[in-house]
Amino acid sequence: MRAAAGARRAADGVPLVVEGRTDAGHALLTARGELVDGCASVLARELDALPPDTRRVEVDVSGVAFMDTAGLQFLEVLEAYGRRTALPVATRDWRGQPRRVLELAGLVDHSCTPDQAWSILRETSQLSNTKLRTVAEAVATSATGTLPPVEVRAALRTAIARHTG
Repeated sequence: MRAAAGARRAADGVPLVVEGRTDAGHALLTARGELVDGCASVLARELDALPPDTRRVEVDVSGVAFMDTAGLQFLEVLEAYGRRTALPVATRDWRGQPRRVLELAGLVDHSCTPDQAWSILRETSQLSNTKLRTVAEAVATSATGTLPPVEVRAALRTAIARHTG
């Protein structure tokens, strides 16, 4: 196994570290800390440092202790990288509060890809006539016990069923 560029941390003090290693074209990135503002750029730098022979990217998020709506930007960066490079990308091992946020959104139990997660959020926004940012905030806030509005919950159920079969 070959280490990638090592630990990446945003210069502005984002409490997230992403470490990478590759083996036979499979890149395993390990994220530790919090998915908050600035976390997407930490992931983007690690993805940009992957070797050109990378054929698959997996992000282990078991070390992520907290996630706010910026965690959705983290997923968007991963999904965009997969589209741009035509490589399969995935996350694994969501735990604690971040898992709870994604469970409430219905994104973990169905093992969504980042692309499916964004499709679900976008469709939920459209079906409920609610801004995407508001949907994301409602999903993130729901981890504290505040449920999203009824129309957002209904739209989430519809979008999840459509995108996860």
